[in-house]
Amino acid sequence: RAFELFEHSVAADQTHALAARNNLAMALRERYATNVDARDFDRAEHELQNVLAVESGNRAAYENLARLYYDRGRLDDPAYLVLANLVVTQAQRVLAAKHEQSADLANIRGLLLMQDNDQVHALRAFQQAAEVDPKHADANRNIAMIAIRFRDYGTAEQAIERVIDEDAVADDVEAWIALGVAKRGLRKYDEADKAYRHALDVDRKDPRPWYNLGVMAQDHLVANVAGDDEALNSLYAKARGDYQTFIDGASGRPELAEAVADAKDRIVIIDDTIETIAKMKELEKAMIELERKAALEKQAEIERLLALEAQGQSSEAEEAQD
Repeated sequence: RAFELFEHSVAADQTHALAARNNLAMALRERYATNVDARDFDRAEHELQNVLAVESGNRAAYENLARLYYDRGRLDDPAYLVLANLVVTQAQRVLAAKHEQSADLANIRGLLLMQDNDQVHALRAFQQAAEVDPKHADANRNIAMIAIRFRDYGTAEQAIERVIDEDAVADDVEAWIALGVAKRGLRKYDEADKAYRHALDVDRKDPRPWYNLGVMAQDHLVANVAGDDEALNSLYAKARGDYQTFIDGASGRPELAEAVADAKDRIVIIDDTIETIAKMKELEKAMIELERKAALEKQAEIERLLALEAQGQSSEAEEAQD
């Protein structure tokens, strides 16, 4: 319905309807990103170029065009990443002359740097976007993802919590999982558990939170119960169950194949660990029993020697009387 309204608005004013053209181009771009239909790309590009022909400093048009080229570059033709970078550079120059900034353009710059695997400068670009617009959903999510890779869990937590209640983020499974990972890294295990389970509430068909719950139990929570075999076994059993739930849910999803393989390996390790704990417990019992028997034998030997000594003393006394 919104798509039709944008088209009607543009048709009603072929020359000026700049906002309508931008909205139509955005809708076309979003559809292109989903279907990768070149016709949607061409129409979106045409509308945005028309806007810039009328108003060369139109920020929304620059933002849409940069994102359109970025999407084409990552989805279809990498050459468009170069064009996206050129648009961002030109747009930022034009806006700077008007003493304006764009969080969207800074965020796209970061995405382009991520394509070059330049995470350090990408993080700076995302942070710049968040400075311009502290509630920029994409920028804060991207900050969190990179911060987690750098094990900067505090920064990741702050970035996600800054936007987690925004409509664009509240129903994003990735964001809730990232928040869980950040909380886990900060040893806020109860809060991490809540974040992972909220991710499950957002999308029950996404099994990834189960994998993360398993990792937290196996790699982190066990440290709190070291030496308590019963508690250890309970946590390992929980982790095993979480992994199995993840494996079952990830069946037939190639993008999760690597995580599934890791979960299976972790189950093997857990089974071996539980078996080792049981064997060690039996060995400990056997050692205690051996020590008990050794103590009894030692005591019996002492008593035997004392009896012999007493017998010898008695014989000496009798000889002295004779």
